[in-house]
Amino acid sequence: MKKFIISLTLTLLACGMYAQDANTLFKEFSKERNADYVSVSPFLMSLGKRFAPKDVKSEWVGHVRSVRVMDLESCSPDTKKRFRRKALALSLNGYEELLHTKRDGETVSILAKLREDSIEELLLVCHGADDCALIQLRGRLTKEDIDKLAAMHGKEGDGRHEL
Repeated sequence: MKKFIISLTLTLLACGMYAQDANTLFKEFSKERNADYVSVSPFLMSLGKRFAPKDVKSEWVGHVRSVRVMDLESCSPDTKKRFRRKALALSLNGYEELLHTKRDGETVSILAKLREDSIEELLLVCHGADDCALIQLRGRLTKEDIDKLAAMHGKEGDGRHEL
């Protein structure tokens, strides 16, 4: 019985250490050779909100605290493969999958960390053979904000939305 409890504890610890979150992915892969990484801090977001048109600011921009974007398109195939493997583990660490789609060899997942009636973190994870990207929005977004954002950037007629 003692061996069983120790084995179970070690297994749970190993799973916890393997679990990924967005910060871990940004930290690990933003330093890779040829990776493109941009971070817009809460301070810069507050400055940017002052210059946003009033209709856009009231729609959703005012609810976003920070934005981070990482693109691995120019990285090695090995780096992209490691990213895909680790990105798949995100849903194991408190993220809820809102959308998952595969099309033409590309996979797009939209994951969120929810708190009560709002989304405090929204992740867009894109990966395929040629490109991998991770986009993080942090703030207090409502589901209505996401609908408005999708409607603003959606293409008419094809049923897809570009974010």
